[in-house]
Amino acid sequence: MKAWTIGLSASFGVGVFLCLAAAPNGEVAGSTPDMPVMIFGVLLIALPLLAAAIVAAVFLGREISKDIRKERAWKATLTPGQRTAVQVAETAALFAAWGVVHESVVKGREREAARVDQRQADRARQAVQQRYIRPRQQ
Repeated sequence: MKAWTIGLSASFGVGVFLCLAAAPNGEVAGSTPDMPVMIFGVLLIALPLLAAAIVAAVFLGREISKDIRKERAWKATLTPGQRTAVQVAETAALFAAWGVVHESVVKGREREAARVDQRQADRARQAVQQRYIRPRQQ
């Protein structure tokens, strides 16, 4: 694992160096960056990030599958009545979580709508002032 992190870090560093080296130095007016070097540098930056995301997804998937197997094994030991009670409790918890999220989303939309309405009212007031009130004062 240590060799992977060193290799990914080195690739990231070389990619940043190549991107910076390919940028125009400003000595020649109108110079453009060296695009092949820039593209290679961007790839050397993006590939380690992509590899890290893939590794994290694989490890996360393994842990989630272990937890699912444990939960299924535990549910297999329950009686039908206990299993039903667990399913009812899980459904109630999911519904409660959905309610909280839904309420939060509705309140957020209301706040955003109020902000938009206030901005439109401010712009309309400014337009009226600029068109009718300020010219009379001059």
